[in-house]
Amino acid sequence: MTLEKFSSGNNGTRAIEAGDVPDWMDYFAVSYPVKSATILTKGNKCLVVGGFVENATGAKRHFPICPCVPTQSVDNQAGANGDQNVRIMLPGQMVALKGESIFTLGQYGTIAVTTNFLEGLSETLDNSNNDGTGPLTGRKYARYVGKEGAIFTRSALAAEAYIEELSPGINPDQDLALNEIGWFQLVESAY
Repeated sequence: MTLEKFSSGNNGTRAIEAGDVPDWMDYFAVSYPVKSATILTKGNKCLVVGGFVENATGAKRHFPICPCVPTQSVDNQAGANGDQNVRIMLPGQMVALKGESIFTLGQYGTIAVTTNFLEGLSETLDNSNNDGTGPLTGRKYARYVGKEGAIFTRSALAAEAYIEELSPGINPDQDLALNEIGWFQLVESAY
């Protein structure tokens, strides 16, 4: 893939943040109603449950559920179901997420204990309770596809305004280190 495919829509002026969407995929974000008494944060892992978006840690553990990631923050804490809408990315689409473990290209991640991390999915994961009543941590959530493209930073000193530095070590083909943000493609929630 070319570095342009991994642009976060900021023209290289800042590093990607959780919840950013590649330029070429931004128009795939859809508006969805938010669950009552819920605060959604851009880049946190969420689920569509019963037609409403809610945080992954508080969602039901039964099918059907659908992984999603908000591309904006919304506060519906004082509202009823559907009082607020949020733009989200759905399965098959790509979004920036923070990893709680090291990810290699193509590795799947699952829902971690906290909503703002994605945990590496082990090939030997215990897939008990295949009827859909098992823990959310047993389901594929997203697949790691690469890091952000190169970003230039310009010196803040007036006398050195012409000097630009390339952020090192951010190539799409690299592994994602602990607590780094990278591009993930959301998948259907399944064991």
